[in-house]
Amino acid sequence: MALLPILSALAKDDLPASARREALRQLYDEVEGWGWRRLRARMPGVPAAVFEDATQKLALKACLGTTRFAGDTEAAAKAWAYAILRNHTLDWFRRERRLEALPEEPMPPPRPALDHQPAVDFGALLARVDAALPRLHRARDLETVRQNIHCYLEHRVLGRSLDEQLSRWAPAEEETEEATRRARDRVYQYRRRGRTAACRASLGLLESGEIGAEEALLLDRLLGCEPSNDVP
Repeated sequence: MALLPILSALAKDDLPASARREALRQLYDEVEGWGWRRLRARMPGVPAAVFEDATQKLALKACLGTTRFAGDTEAAAKAWAYAILRNHTLDWFRRERRLEALPEEPMPPPRPALDHQPAVDFGALLARVDAALPRLHRARDLETVRQNIHCYLEHRVLGRSLDEQLSRWAPAEEETEEATRRARDRVYQYRRRGRTAACRASLGLLESGEIGAEEALLLDRLLGCEPSNDVP
């Protein structure tokens, strides 16, 4: 069964209780197949109990408020669901101090800690993120998506302050307190949208096999894709 109709059903506030129970059962069955296989392939050693907890978190997000899935394709549905499963599992590895023991794909002997790895060409990784965007967005939206990512990376990577970004990305229409507030809100919105688009592209690269687990972890750290990182 496809995941998209299941998530679409769970997003309905007026879904009858019996239908919601059936949709949740279908969600668990669907995710238990491809979700469990992907997690074990990407992150060997994840316990079944952690996957079960991640699946419960996915079910809650699928049903509640603004966290529900709002896309319209099967690929987007699976990317959304897998991001939740992956982020929960990565949090577990971090808490257990086992993140650095994760092997590369496909499962070779354990590698050294990330802190002792050779320098990574982040420029090349970011170029691959940019190259993945046309697969994830409509052509007419690409320029806006790239601008949002650029705005976010200016702040995230280069440390640009809000005041430094205002004049470039959202100059105030007039010199009033209200106009300045609106301009600041626009920059915050560009940053949030840029982070979302960049992290979605990173996940797409991982799922397609274009980057491995280690590169994905490093790229997520650069982009701030960890769920605990809020975008100001």
